[in-house]
Amino acid sequence: MTCGVRSLPRCCFSYVLENKPDADTQIVEDACLIGAAGGQEAFQSCYHLLRDDYVPAVIAGNACRKAAME
Repeated sequence: MTCGVRSLPRCCFSYVLENKPDADTQIVEDACLIGAAGGQEAFQSCYHLLRDDYVPAVIAGNACRKAAME
């Protein structure tokens, strides 16, 4: 996986768009930024934003974990 430069955290953003190219980029960016704060609440907020945009559960969970690690 390559991390683009479109958003911070980059790997979360790139991961979602590589796996679900039709995801709303603004929602993905917002979710990844929220997830970057780390912790359970940030993870849940990130995850629910992505799921509301129909990002599959496994992809959303992995992306939010990546965001917290960046």
